This record gives sequence, C-alpha cells and structure tokens, in this order.
Amino acid sequence: MGILFFARKNIKGILCLFALSGCIVMVICPEQSIFSAQKGIMLWANSIVPAMLPFFICINFIGGIGVLRVFPPGIFAFAMSIMSGYPMGPKIIGDMVRCNAVTHKKAVWLLSFCTLSGPAFMTATVGVSMLGDMKWGAVIAASHYLAAMANCIIFYIILRPSDEVQSLEYEQIKRGSLEIFTDSILQAFKSVGIILAYIIIFMFITDFMDYAGLFNHIYSPELKSVIKGVFEMTVGCNAITSYAVCFKTKVVLCSFFISFGGLSIIGQSMSMLAGTNIRLWYLLIIKVMQGAFAAVIAYFLCSIV
Repeated sequence: MGILFFARKNIKGILCLFALSGCIVMVICPEQSIFSAQKGIMLWANSIVPAMLPFFICINFIGGIGVLRVFPPGIFAFAMSIMSGYPMGPKIIGDMVRCNAVTHKKAVWLLSFCTLSGPAFMTATVGVSMLGDMKWGAVIAASHYLAAMANCIIFYIILRPSDEVQSLEYEQIKRGSLEIFTDSILQAFKSVGIILAYIIIFMFITDFMDYAGLFNHIYSPELKSVIKGVFEMTVGCNAITSYAVCFKTKVVLCSFFISFGGLSIIGQSMSMLAGTNIRLWYLLIIKVMQGAFAAVIAYFLCSIV
C-alpha cells in the first residue's frame, strides 16, 4: 500500500524518469532503437493503416453528420469493434461520451464487451501464420467473443446502466458535408498517429528487454511469453508459438494475450477515451477479466476440438 501511495503521489516524477531513461537508452543504443522503430513503423504501415484508417474516416464522418442517433449505442459499437478490431470500440465509445450520447456508467459497461480484436487477426495471423491451422484461430476467436459476452453480463449486473440517452450535440450538422469529411480525415490521421506512437514505444520496450538480456535468467518459456504479452499481444503470441511447449498452452496463452490486449492496446484505448473521465483502472479490470475468461474458455474448447 505504501508503494502504491508513493507512486500515486509522485506519478509525474516517475513518468519523467521513465522518459529520461528512454532518451538515455536511445543515445547509448542507437542501432537497436532505430531497428525497433523501423519494425514498429513497418507493422503500422502494412497492417494498421490499411485496416484502420478507412474505418476511422467513415466513423468520424458518421458521427459528424449525426447518423449515430439512429443506432443503438451497444450494437453499433460492438459491430464496429468486431469488424475493425482494436482500438475501434473505445474510439466509438469515446465519441459517444464526448457528444453526450451515453452516460458515463453506460460507457464503462459498453467498454466491457466492445473492446475487441478483429476476427482476421485471430484466424489468419495467429491461427494460420503462428499456430499452423485456422481451426485454432477459430477457437481463439470464439473464446475472445464469449469472454466479451461474459463481461457484458457481469458488468451489466454490477453497473446497472441506465437506458436513458442524453441529448446529442449537433453543432457539426450545420457545417457542410465536405468540411465534416475533411475534419474526419484529419481526426483519423491523428488517431492512427497515436497508434503508431504506442506501437513504437512498446516494440522498443520489449526489444530492449531482449537486447539487455533480461530474459536470459528466466528459464520458463511460458513466463517469458507472459511478460512480453503483457506489454504487446502480438509479441506475446509470436513468442509462445515459437517455443516448444504444450499446444494447448499455446492456444490458451494466445487467447489471454489477445483478450487482455497488452499495455500497448490499453494505452491506445485510453487515448481514444480522452476527455471522457473513464479511468485507466476501469479498463485494466475489464481487460484482465476478459483475458482470464478467454483463457478458461479456450482451455475447454481445446479439449473439444
């Protein structure tokens, strides 16, 4: 408790120390820093931008012209989150809160089941590319979405969100469609830029941990993978699937990493929720629970498949 109190009282100093340490490391190890940044930028350019940028533009435009009022908030956020993956759900929920479409309590409930990964990533990237069979990707996807539904039920019982919808602010509707579309493009580039920053930061952290030999004294491949997966889900999935461990362990841990999302996804999601007064701890609890549910469900599904 004393450590938590100290960290909370000195959060700015701690963050400043981390940032300064990062600068020093980049000066001491420039080649490794550049290599990590290049990997992050390539991942972003090849996977994130083509998949996310068009969705962000369309969602921003839909919100700008006021069409969101005809959709039930939960169904719309859930569907868009499934279609485009992280961090589309928090992006939509953040927009809804900022324009007073949903209450704070309902937004937290929506986050419990609308912060999702896309099916293509789980079936193709993890299932086919990493595990060698799409059926394992389907198991991971099923556990991921079933865990989200479990979260939905539990948090609905806990929060009892009101169905009351507040009045939307439609000042933007008075503007021309072309102006709204232009703003949508600018906001979309801002969002994918934020995602790029988080990818590079967490790619650098995990790569430097490897470079510094921090994993050399950890002899459990599962533990190494968990540490990496806590930071970035793709790195964690790639690590566990490359080790010679029980296949069921690989599927279960991949399910946990994807449903938890990693600190990188959580950071991206919190950026999308800026201005909503939704706390980091809420999202952490939501994602830890979803990851735990997904791991348990995947364990039982592996016995059936």
